[in-house]
Parts: sequence; C-alpha cells; structure tokens
Amino acid sequence: MVAILREEMWNLLPETTEVSANVAYAPELDASCTMDVYRPRNARGAGVLFINSGGFRSGIFSQHSIDDDDRAHFLPWNEISVQGMAAPVPILEQFSFAPLLAAGICTFDARHPSGPDASLERIVRAIRLAVEFVEDHAKGFGIDPSRVGLWGCSSGGYLALLEALSNPNPRASRTVVAYYPGGYDFPAEAERFPEVIEGLPLENGTQTLSELSLGSHVRGSRVQALAIYGESDHPTINTTCESLARDVETGALSGRVKRLPGIGHQFMAKDGYSEEAGRRALTALSEWFEEHL
Repeated sequence: MVAILREEMWNLLPETTEVSANVAYAPELDASCTMDVYRPRNARGAGVLFINSGGFRSGIFSQHSIDDDDRAHFLPWNEISVQGMAAPVPILEQFSFAPLLAAGICTFDARHPSGPDASLERIVRAIRLAVEFVEDHAKGFGIDPSRVGLWGCSSGGYLALLEALSNPNPRASRTVVAYYPGGYDFPAEAERFPEVIEGLPLENGTQTLSELSLGSHVRGSRVQALAIYGESDHPTINTTCESLARDVETGALSGRVKRLPGIGHQFMAKDGYSEEAGRRALTALSEWFEEHL
C-alpha cells in the first residue's frame, strides 16, 4: 500500500485539483480565519478539514502556489515549503493532501487565530466555526455535510479531537485522524508539567482546563478516531495517546491508536525526519477516511 500511495502522490499533478485560496469562514471573529479549498476532479462527496496548527500557531505552510495570473495550483508533497523559505521542507510531506485528493476527498486547509495573541478558547471557537462553514456550504463544495472528517497534527490533532468529541450537533464531524495530540487531562498535566500549561494561551487562566481536556468529552461520544504517535514523543503526548488507547480498549471510544517504535514528535527519528513513519501515517490516514467517510 505504501508503494501505491507513493506513486499516487508523485503523479498527482496540480491540474487534477481545483484550488480556492483564502476563503473567509469567520471574518467576524478574526481576519485570519481563512481556509484553502482543494477539490479533486474525481470527487466522491466526502471532505476532510485539516486544522493547520502547531504549537497553537497556524498557517506557517500551505499546499499551493500562485501563478502570474493569480491562480492557485496544488503543490505535490515534495514541493511544500514553510512561508518565507524557497526550498521544500521534507518533514512537511507527512501533511500532504495528495492521498486524500487521489481518493476523491475534498480537502479544506483551515487556519485559526494564532497564540499567544489569541486565547485557546478563541481558537477552539474558530475551529467550530470552520466546521460549521464547511457543513453549511457543503452543497457548493460538492460534498455531503454528514461525510466531513477532521485531521490535525500536534495542537491541530488536539483541536480536531476536541471539536469532534465536544460538538453537540448530531450532524457534526465525527471521523478524526490526529497525529501526536496532547491535552487529554490538562489539570493533571499542569501538576506534572507546569511549563507546558504556562505555554497555553488561556483566556480565563486555569479555570477552563477541565472543560478543554479531551478526557472530559470521551464517554458517550460517537467519534471514530485514529491517533498516531511515536513512542519517544514528549510525555504529555504519550500520556494522551495512552489514555485514548485505554478508552478504545474499554469501549469508551471507537477507534484505534497506532504507536510507532523509535519515533519522536513530528515523526522524527534519531537521525532526523523518518520518511517511512510519515508515509505510513499518511497511508493509515487515507485508509481511515476512505473507510469511515
């Protein structure tokens, strides 16, 4: 499957995807609340909202280029770069939309207000508005509003899980893939790792930590969640993913947790980014959304 996925990724040319850049989804909340919409020609009615977030900062990379006629074109996995850098960054391959687009899944790259200037509560609100925007405009995007999944990595993985677990709307997105998420039990993490909590852009101090914790919303949820992380990641990430694994084992959560041996945060190995780990994650992600959406 990995070999097939790699071939699809290499052969997915820009002209196979229609790109609409910088679509505003919540201008009343913040001007940064925009998303890029990637529509494959072989669309099959499903969509995935990617939460572009790391360290609660959003939008440091995008997956399109702009030509001289101001038209946006999808970038293959090996051409993605960080804003302000011309050279592609190999670690960004793990975030490529190529396998989703190859599977006919419309993909939305959503940006949120960035901390520390934006509070976590405000960021969470932005994600809810992004989901509602996609659902409300689903017909125009050519998708079924009941077939929208969520994907994020690190803080984006946490935000994707929190949105799916806490949204009371019965039609809300329930299928999630999260790479190395944290935030299962913020009060407990505050005691063990105070430096991590101090870095959270909280609006009301620590008063809302329990409400913002994933573990507070797991039981009774209808979420189908796939979490992927490396066993050598930070303890806050490992604790969260181990807790999610226990929830799956006890039936409190439907899904699967994949642990990658010898891999750290962002799928880094001792000698740098693990291309194998990143591509295995993309394979699992693509298969998960194809199965559940």
